[in-house]
Amino acid sequence: MEAGKQQTYLIPLLNRRALVILGSWALAMIVATWRTADPAHGIVESHEINFAFRCFIVGCWLGSIAVSCWITSAVKKTVMRYGLQIALVLVGVTSFWGTFSDDPWLSTLVDMVGIVLSQNVVFAWIAVPRWNDTRESSQRKRRQFSIGDLIAITTVFALLLTSARDFLPPIRAELYWPVLIGIWLTVPVATALLSQAMLLVASRGGLARVILVGFVLFLGSFAMAIFATEFEFPIEWNDLFFLYVLYYLMVFVGFLCAFAVASFAGRSAAQHAAITESAEL
Repeated sequence: MEAGKQQTYLIPLLNRRALVILGSWALAMIVATWRTADPAHGIVESHEINFAFRCFIVGCWLGSIAVSCWITSAVKKTVMRYGLQIALVLVGVTSFWGTFSDDPWLSTLVDMVGIVLSQNVVFAWIAVPRWNDTRESSQRKRRQFSIGDLIAITTVFALLLTSARDFLPPIRAELYWPVLIGIWLTVPVATALLSQAMLLVASRGGLARVILVGFVLFLGSFAMAIFATEFEFPIEWNDLFFLYVLYYLMVFVGFLCAFAVASFAGRSAAQHAAITESAEL
């Protein structure tokens, strides 16, 4: 979008209607997790379909953790908000690891902390509406972070780097860290654009965001497959490579699906509450 263009967004509200939708999503996640936690048992006979669905649920799990941290934007006090986010990430990652155990606990924790930390910055930077935002328009200045926000972000980032120093990556370090940093940067941007698109009062402009998110989704899946299989160029376009493409594509789709459900819940509960922001993305 062009600089200075005004966009009006609905303010997502965490009320009874939203809680019903989010609760239904949580119930569906519990049932789906129960059916897919054990790779030996699937919903159909096809191994490929079961594998893709399990990857989708994995993405939904991780996306739901990030969504819960977005919903904490309804908490006004900075200390309480970040404390709640830390608790949600720890509980969510531990529950996820205990259920699926696909990656080491520390690996998943580092992934999620980086995503949530970047998400806090990106969502504030490009003006994704906060939940239950009661601030006046004059208080909603673009790119404005409080002292508490800056201290919390700096502290968490320092702790993340400290813990990552002794962390043994699942693939070669020269491949792992660029990929991880790419995920920290691109996933929050994609979820921010999707959430903005779904919270727009007028659908105009939302389609462009969704198309951009889809492009990033497919491009990111192929890039992740290249790094995960550690292929040297030229790339071998074999079944293993496309299996990795499918894996990451379904994980990303599940992650975005969690934000789509949360945005739909917030929009359904928003009624007529809206804010107007000057958009630059």
